[in-house]
Amino acid sequence: MGTWTGDTLGTVQEMMNEKKTELVEGFKYQFPILNRVSKVVRKEAYNGKYVIVPMHVSGGMNASPRGETDNVVTPLPDTFIEERIQLSEIMGSIGLTQDEMDYAVKSGGSAVGNLIDIKKNGALQDAKYKLNLFFAGDGTGKLARIASVTTHDASSATYVAGNTYADSGIPGTSRLKVGMLVDIYTVAGIGATDAWTIKVSGARVTSVANATTFSVAYSSHVDVAANDFVFIHNSVNVGSDTYLAGYKGSNGLWDIVNSNTTTGTTLAHEYASADNYNGSCRGATFQNVTRATYPQLNALIRTAAEWASGTKGTATTCDLSVINDTIRMIDEEGGASGLGGGQVTAIYMNGKTRDWMARLAKVDGNAFVNVDSGKIVPGLYIESYRTSTGRIIPIIPMNTLPDGVIMLGDERDLMLFEPESIDWYRGINGQLLFPVPGARNLTFEAWVRWKGMLAARRCDNWARIEDIDVTQ
Repeated sequence: MGTWTGDTLGTVQEMMNEKKTELVEGFKYQFPILNRVSKVVRKEAYNGKYVIVPMHVSGGMNASPRGETDNVVTPLPDTFIEERIQLSEIMGSIGLTQDEMDYAVKSGGSAVGNLIDIKKNGALQDAKYKLNLFFAGDGTGKLARIASVTTHDASSATYVAGNTYADSGIPGTSRLKVGMLVDIYTVAGIGATDAWTIKVSGARVTSVANATTFSVAYSSHVDVAANDFVFIHNSVNVGSDTYLAGYKGSNGLWDIVNSNTTTGTTLAHEYASADNYNGSCRGATFQNVTRATYPQLNALIRTAAEWASGTKGTATTCDLSVINDTIRMIDEEGGASGLGGGQVTAIYMNGKTRDWMARLAKVDGNAFVNVDSGKIVPGLYIESYRTSTGRIIPIIPMNTLPDGVIMLGDERDLMLFEPESIDWYRGINGQLLFPVPGARNLTFEAWVRWKGMLAARRCDNWARIEDIDVTQ
């Protein structure tokens, strides 16, 4: 493996020597889906290379009327299939040179501790951020679609992202962060015989200027063109024949809460065709099973074309009756397949959509509270949703959902296989910080690691509501 060359040593030395106050960390992320999944989703035992999930496909529904002397009807067999799930692994690293550590100690006894803490916290933040993206997305690692190239030279480029929220729920540069490593591909399609061309590998995002413009730095590249796609580094598995062999990241809610009619046939999700709107780019196969064959694997997808006779992709005025209807479809009508038998346990939306719901609830319910003290405290507050049957469902903030999209469903259907939770890999003699393997230059590294997969027993107890106009 290549050796780590350290931060710019002069900068580190100056920082250690001149520091008068606590250092401000460069980034702090929130991980709503990772935190929620870790707390409420059932942890499953796992041994081996694959996870085998048995799914009950059909039962022997043979009950029928019987006369006094009639024979009892002959038993019918139940049918089962096996879903096969391969686990994903995420790893990151930090590095220190001996010179950095020596200088830091000479500059002050606690300085090296501060430096290591900053690096450790950053690595953990990064691993959690990537895992949060995977849990929220479709598991492909897709980050953006290039609409145009602004500048391109030997070591850097600036691009304009053309994706909207109808591209698998990812608007513009919303998932790109400064410092991320990304790959850029020219994509022929998402089938097993579609050839992909790597344009940029391991580029570092150097700026995210606005909602659509970002820049990267790289050591080598092939010129990127419009409709190339940006992915989390190393998340795509392309074989030696350049054909797509799959994706390396964990599955996420955008693929679990999906249906056969929105599986997507290409990554370039535009509004032109029904199956190219907001679908999962993992395609028609879910957990190694053809989704179209089994109703249990299809969630309820409600666009404006369905709940308001509107147009897919066009923000449409919505009221709470749409949410009530969707909850009833799952709680009382068996979900998308009619066979679900679950109940909605959580409703996911981003902050702007939650604020829309709070405003709407105030108008619809005409709720108010008298304040006898004379103090005036402005604002609206909402943390749960009361169904038409009186059940209280928590509202979970999910900052990776776009405006006007709500996910809701039975979290008891989700499974988390996690033989290795996010933690530090212990190297030689169990040490966290160890000499770089194969290096002789007094460089030390530490590796952060996660191994697992988010999966679902069934998807029909889940729904996604889209195209809500949250400005009303």
